[in-house]
Amino acid sequence: MSLDDWKSSKPRLLSKIENEGARILLHHWSEIYEREDRLPQRTDIDPLSFIKFTPYIWIIKRVSKSEYIYRLVGDHIIENFGMEIAGVYLHDFFSGEMLDAMMTFLNTVTDQKTAALHHGYRHLPTCDYPVQYERLSLPLANQEGKVRYIIGYTFFYGIPDLAEAILGETSAFTHEEYYQA
Repeated sequence: MSLDDWKSSKPRLLSKIENEGARILLHHWSEIYEREDRLPQRTDIDPLSFIKFTPYIWIIKRVSKSEYIYRLVGDHIIENFGMEIAGVYLHDFFSGEMLDAMMTFLNTVTDQKTAALHHGYRHLPTCDYPVQYERLSLPLANQEGKVRYIIGYTFFYGIPDLAEAILGETSAFTHEEYYQA
């Protein structure tokens, strides 16, 4: 991982982000990274820099190689999942293929210290059709440089006709890209 790698990855990532809030979070995170020449720490993040977008922000903590817990979850995410998930372990919220996919994705972000952008469709407990989403995930390191937290931005928006045609009734689709931090 090097700052030079990040500087070449950042423009590609920015060109793929659709939501303004995700762009603003990325700029805040990237500004710290580029100024300090290290991955940002959780304490470096200033929520006032993206206060308007906090309903879409989440933070997850890596407890062990196979355990993650939601530490912070914005209102937009709570409304779409139909419940508060801050303080909930990933394995208590997801199961089966979805848990496996989430673990693979989170382990990639933490182990490889990489930013990730996902676009896709998925079923949520609060609606009868799959919704489209964009999710940006950014690693946060501790003082030793080990990634223990991930901060992210997720925006769900429904387009039932298109999503239903692509997915059918119960499946999920995601396209993920990773950008070396």
